[in-house]
Parts: sequence; structure tokens; C-alpha cells
Amino acid sequence: MSTTQTTNAPAPVYPVCEIPGFSLGCGHLGNGLTIWNRAVEVNRDYPIVAHISEDGEVISWRVKNLPQPAQQYVLDWAAREKNKYAEKKAEEARTLELHKEWLLGQGYTEEQINRVRP
Repeated sequence: MSTTQTTNAPAPVYPVCEIPGFSLGCGHLGNGLTIWNRAVEVNRDYPIVAHISEDGEVISWRVKNLPQPAQQYVLDWAAREKNKYAEKKAEEARTLELHKEWLLGQGYTEEQINRVRP
């Protein structure tokens, strides 16, 4: 008889922005970070305020004229995402360099390795 063990890793805790009319929260829904306003419901869902690309470079503002604290919340998250992405790419580069000789031994060329270099 085999048993499957699951690990219950704690869910990430994201800071919130609470100002009159806004209760901003965020989460990763697949391709970047989505920021929504929990103080409002539209069709039983929270409206999206902004979306930040995975690399933190692009902010798609969905609500215009946000109060300054709400704008700063989004900009702070963009900076976090940018730093996290840079760390991820640096780790990928270190891993690629660490395994470069093995890859060459497996028949990969320098050109192929350089194409995937972050």
C-alpha cells in the first residue's frame, strides 16, 4: 500500500493597501501580478486595478486617477516584481554556467547555450 504525502506550504502573505474606497490586494494569477480592489464588487468579483508583468517592467493600469497611496502600492509591487525577476534570471545564468560543460558534452553548441542565456 502506498501513501501520498502532501506538503502544505503556507500561502504567501501579500501586504494590503487600505484607504477610503480602496482595499487593495494582489496575487499571482498566472502571468504576472494582478492587483484588485476588495472594497468594491462587480458581478460578484473584485475589479482589477492594475496588472504588473512578470518582469515588473509593464504596468497595465485598469483604473485611472487612483489616489496617490494606491498608485504607490502598485509601483512598489512593480519594483518588487522587477527585483524578483532579476534574481530569477541571475540564478538561471548561474545554473547554466554551472552545467555548461555537461551541456557541451551532450552535444549542445556554444551558440545554442548562448541563445538561452538570460
